[in-house]
Amino acid sequence: MNTKINLKYEAISIVKTLKKAGFEAFWAGGVVRDLLLRKKPHDYDIATSALPKDIEKLFKKVVPVGRQFGVMIVNKGTYNFEVTTFRGEGAYLDNRHPTKIYFTTAKEDSKRRDFTINALFYDPIEKKVIDFVKGKKDLEKKIIRTVGDPKERFTEDHLRIIRAVRFAANLGFEIHPKTWKFVKEMSPLINKMSQERIRDELIKMFTRPNPGEALHLLNVSGLLKEILPEIALMKGIKESNKDLLFYTQLVLESLKEPNLTTVFSALFLDLGKASAKQVKNIPHSSSESSVKIGNRILKRLKFSNKTTSRIISCIRNQILFDEVRSMKESQLKKLAASGTFEDALELFHAICLTGKGDLRNYRFIKNKMKTFQKINIKPKAILSGSDLIEYGLKPSAVFKDLLSRLYDLQLEGKVETRSEALKWLKKQL
Repeated sequence: MNTKINLKYEAISIVKTLKKAGFEAFWAGGVVRDLLLRKKPHDYDIATSALPKDIEKLFKKVVPVGRQFGVMIVNKGTYNFEVTTFRGEGAYLDNRHPTKIYFTTAKEDSKRRDFTINALFYDPIEKKVIDFVKGKKDLEKKIIRTVGDPKERFTEDHLRIIRAVRFAANLGFEIHPKTWKFVKEMSPLINKMSQERIRDELIKMFTRPNPGEALHLLNVSGLLKEILPEIALMKGIKESNKDLLFYTQLVLESLKEPNLTTVFSALFLDLGKASAKQVKNIPHSSSESSVKIGNRILKRLKFSNKTTSRIISCIRNQILFDEVRSMKESQLKKLAASGTFEDALELFHAICLTGKGDLRNYRFIKNKMKTFQKINIKPKAILSGSDLIEYGLKPSAVFKDLLSRLYDLQLEGKVETRSEALKWLKKQL
């Protein structure tokens, strides 16, 4: 069954149920923006005049995730829809939550939202856009503008500063001059936000369209030096007449399908060069230095260990790709069998396109992959540690070395049977 059709159908059914009960109900926020831009909505949020208690009575499966804020989750099959009561808000004292909320009208509700393009409502029954803030006009002009005074909006929630950059980059819009003025002036306030919230914004920013433009806007707004100062250091550092920050921007734009692993690997790849320049005034390639700094950033932003491991592996593989044509068959097979190989190869392709356009190593790897598809590149080892113990060896550092060398011979097709492996082992001893 088509997921997109199901989501839309269920979102319409929720609005119908609310309207039938005598309440106002509209699709709200991002879904309206995406529909008007002819983009696939990420989710369907509903805003209504119904109170939380009314929503609970009307739907079978309801989770009161934020009853005090009028936020309820309505479950429809495998989907959770956020259904929120129209509300107004009091002052923000913690840069995230209002001191009080009160239930109000759709018009007042639109005025509490961040940007005009996110403050639109849509009636899917009447097929009509409800616009109290001239958001439709800003969409047509491709402008990111705060609802009301930008200083006030950014003071309420500092995360809106980076969200302005995210929307501008991902949508290919311009930030309105007055809004942009306060993005730059208030950028230092972003450090008052939790690292988790900043991380989530960065992920959305870089894994959606125009990640290179996102990096550029972060830099010129002043946000980059606040949240990713290590990357900001690459600005002005040249290698082969290329500014490292601008080069990184080009690599990001060359990625076919940016994902979490490839974009953050691209961002961190040349950190070692920037660090070396700061210390010795001589830029040089240092993969391990990039890995060390990247690890520190990922830890600060509270990425999971699994994600961190994938990104670090992807960075290290870039050095290996430079040497593929001189590698042994066993090394190539190990590289191809690594968990991040596809992502690492995609990043390597982007680097090749951005640099001198030398695709020889990339084509060599792609041709090898066609050959490897016909064979098992990660077979079970012929001998194990227990076999060596049975042979009379005691566990030691030699164990690992022997097994590794033997497995390489197996991958190269020089040892194919158990008897051949034992014969090789006897010879080594």
